[in-house]
Order: sequence, then structure tokens, then C-alpha cells
Amino acid sequence: MASTVAVTGCTGYIGSQIVHRLISTGYVVRCVVRAGHWSKSLPHPGEGCSKHNASLESVPELTSAFKGADCVVHAAGMISTTGRRTDKLHTVNVLGTENVILASQAAAIRRLLYVSSIETFPLGERRFPIRGNEPIDPEQTILPYGASKALAALKVASASSESLETIACAPTAVIGPPDRGPSRMGQVILEMATGRLPVTVPGSFDFVDVRDVANGIVLALERGSPGATYVLGGHHTTIESLVSLVCVHSGATPPRVRVPVSLIRLISPAAQAIATLRGKEARFSKESVALLQLGVTVSLNRSRTELGYRPRPIEITIRDLIDWYRSEGMLG
Repeated sequence: MASTVAVTGCTGYIGSQIVHRLISTGYVVRCVVRAGHWSKSLPHPGEGCSKHNASLESVPELTSAFKGADCVVHAAGMISTTGRRTDKLHTVNVLGTENVILASQAAAIRRLLYVSSIETFPLGERRFPIRGNEPIDPEQTILPYGASKALAALKVASASSESLETIACAPTAVIGPPDRGPSRMGQVILEMATGRLPVTVPGSFDFVDVRDVANGIVLALERGSPGATYVLGGHHTTIESLVSLVCVHSGATPPRVRVPVSLIRLISPAAQAIATLRGKEARFSKESVALLQLGVTVSLNRSRTELGYRPRPIEITIRDLIDWYRSEGMLG
């Protein structure tokens, strides 16, 4: 009989791909969603998955959704690229994770996999490459988002026991198809591809295909060591190279203006204020641009050796993403 996996955050960008990968690998999937929520990115209930309503704020609801499952993948979370600390960030990422742990224990789940983030680690110390075994300290993260994920990661690690094995996976910057939202980085790439982003910024980061992240998470669920954190990265890429790849595959004209970091620091408060009025976040906050200046690199040695993790080339990711946007009529 196939193992059953409950997945939180399955209507999200990464979570929906985890669901598809689990189903294609032969698992029975319980999609744990808020009441009234579903996504076009998910299969219809009955096609390898079932729908279970539960709020991250309710341990009884989560316990009911988890009961009967063998494993839980906790992919639900709130992302923010600004320096603003919000109660919602703490409620979703920290308290929500606490409730998932309590529900997993109550439902006798044998393995809990937490979808963490590369921002959990002390990136500001510039001790690269990040390997996944660095000490986690919420005070040493760059963004409030990273601090919230670090706090949650510590709670998951401390919950690991003989009865509940816990594992964490830390993706880098996630891109790739399908990206129906689109995601934050996907929106930037879409604007590059349609010529609506006339400027670019300096810097670099590690970018990974969302399909590879989903595959890595399933591999970690099957092969991961209890208590371990696996970095799920792709390839270290400069923003200039990323822009070039997008323009090659979309036919767009590359932006001619490269905005210096000093100017971004100067105008970002006003840009964020305008974005906040619109209920959004600025494309490039001073904090997110600061991350791009760190030159973050990662080591995939543990993920490759223990999991058999193999990310595809970024050229294929960008090609497939642009082709997907085109097929969905999103390039105009």
C-alpha cells in the first residue's frame, strides 16, 4: 500500500509542485488547505490527492487533517523581501510551524519535513558556501523573513525524536515553471521578458528550478537522515547573466540602465511606501538588493551524496519558464 503524505501550503508555488511530484512518485497525497481555498495548479481531488480543510492556527483541525498519514511536508509559509517585521510573518511562519509540530505529534506522524529557506542561515557573515550544517541564529539573519524561518527551523529541530523524525530542506531563490502566480522572482522575469522592466540591478544569487526543489523534497522524505538540513540549490548566477538568458529566450531587448546600489538605498523607502499603498512589496527593496550583493554560494555535496539530488542547468529553467509563460498567453 502506498504511503500517505499530508502537505501544507499545497496551493503555493513550491507546495503545488511537491504535490505533483509526490503523486507521480506513487504517494497518496492529502492537500491541507484553508477552507474555501484551492488552486488551478493542483490536480482535482480524487486524482491522486484529497482535500482536507485546516487552518495553521488550529491544532485540532491540523491533527484531523494529518491523522492516517505517514508523513507531513510543511510547505506553508509567508514570504517577505522587506525589512518590515509584521505580526503576520511571526504568526504564519513561527506559530504555524509550532502548531504543525503539535498536530504531527498528536496524529502519530512518523516523519515531518519542513520546507525551510537559505535565508535561515547567517548569510551576513559571508562564510560561503552554505552547506546546511551552520548554526542557526535568528539574530544573524538578513531579513525578518529569514529570522522567522530560522525560529521555525529551530523548533522543528528540537522536536525531532524517535517517534517523530524531522528533516529540513533549504531552497535557494526558486524560479521555473509552472508559475501561475506569478511568484515574486517570476514577476521580475516576466517583466524582463515583456520589456516592462527597463532597468536592472547589480548582484548575484543561487537560483534553483521549482521542479528540482520538489524532487529534492521527495528525495529527502525518502532518504534523508533525521535531524539533517539539505540545501536545495541550483546555480550561482549574476543578475546580468539572468537578464541575458531571459532576453535570449523571449526576444526582449536587454535593459540599458543598471541602477547603482547607492541609488536603490536612497529611493527604496519611497518605492516601498508606494507599493504598500497598493498592497504589494517593492520589486527591489534595499534589503533584497543587499542580499544580492553578498555573493551567496552553496554546497550541494550533502544533497547530492545522500539524496541523489541533481539540479538542471539554469539555461533549461529559463527556457522552459519563458516557453510556459508564452503558452499561457502571459507574454502579451
